[in-house]
Amino acid sequence: TLANASSETMARGLEFVAEARELDSAPAMDLALALRAEHLHRPDFAEGVTAFREKRTPRWPSNQ
Repeated sequence: TLANASSETMARGLEFVAEARELDSAPAMDLALALRAEHLHRPDFAEGVTAFREKRTPRWPSNQ
């Protein structure tokens, strides 16, 4: 559920939606790609991948 999601990822997603609403499709795509590249290096992303591989519920660093 969304209540169990990474708070950092949810916040960044909402920020993207707010910013992208004002952009044409090409700049919005550039923004999405930049945010995705940044997210791949965040602790919550690493925890999500690890939890998936270990078949367990993630323990999000940003929720602690």
